[in-house]
Amino acid sequence: MKRVMTVLSLSVLSLLTMNALAAETCNDKRVAIEKEIGYARQHNNPGKLAGLEKALDQVNRHCSPESVRQDIHAQIEKLQKKQSEKQDDLKQAEQKLQQAVSRGNKDKIMKYQDKVAEKKQDLRTLNRQLDQSRTDLSALK
Repeated sequence: MKRVMTVLSLSVLSLLTMNALAAETCNDKRVAIEKEIGYARQHNNPGKLAGLEKALDQVNRHCSPESVRQDIHAQIEKLQKKQSEKQDDLKQAEQKLQQAVSRGNKDKIMKYQDKVAEKKQDLRTLNRQLDQSRTDLSALK
């Protein structure tokens, strides 16, 4: 039972942390955590409450405008790397599609058309995330 509560608390804490990292300022992070603390109190969840109070303490101690900027910079770098990988994946799928077209293999053509469409959608989604992160960073300057 203790193990389940610990895993559950860590899961909730990690979700909260991801939401808090998406916040633009330290104050936004505090407000988000305090809101979750209210929910934990309302639902009488001491395990979650303890994790949230620890997260709030960490934000109060360590969060600064510079740390928020650093977090966003790190996120942008990660997204740029992922973008490069997705572009490579798309090129490979397009090459395989061209090979299938040149061979006239209808099954493979359909398969690779679907893959190309999926890769393009993934890349569009990633580009939107990257644009949002860049917007967030410029708003902080």
